[in-house]
Amino acid sequence: SLYALDYHHNKIIERVPVSKDGSGLNDNRIKCLTKGRDNDIWIGTYEGGVNHYIIKEKRFEYLTVKPGRNSTILSNEINDIFLSSDGLLWISTSQGLSSYNPTTKSYRNYTYNANDSNSLSNNHVLSVHEDQNKNIWVSTAFGLNKLLPNRKGFETFTKLNGLPDNYIYG
Repeated sequence: SLYALDYHHNKIIERVPVSKDGSGLNDNRIKCLTKGRDNDIWIGTYEGGVNHYIIKEKRFEYLTVKPGRNSTILSNEINDIFLSSDGLLWISTSQGLSSYNPTTKSYRNYTYNANDSNSLSNNHVLSVHEDQNKNIWVSTAFGLNKLLPNRKGFETFTKLNGLPDNYIYG
């Protein structure tokens, strides 16, 4: 569940309800959250995709799998969400990685492809981070991936490159 806390008075002032109509969370099992550029809150859930709380409007929007559509996140099971310096929301799932542009409401998905050495090294994506040079790093169940500058693929690092393990948590 999600609660609003009055930090100065150290008390809970509101519990966010569970609802699928935009008035609350669509899944109260929260795995991660991050603050957006407009102080909105992006919430990753266990099976409800990403819940976007728009503070100015006091309502939710949901980023979920939409069967038969390519412009959607890859899975409703969210492991991590990260907002990069360029404003993209990176969504780590058990089925791959999605980047979402909140301005254009467009997606780009990245998955493992055994026939492409520049694809993501594994679909079980655990987290995403950005370094001081604005490189995007993706941890998976089989290696650490650095997004190539053209954003069309990854350079992969594993035990063969000196990592102590291939399962990278974050």
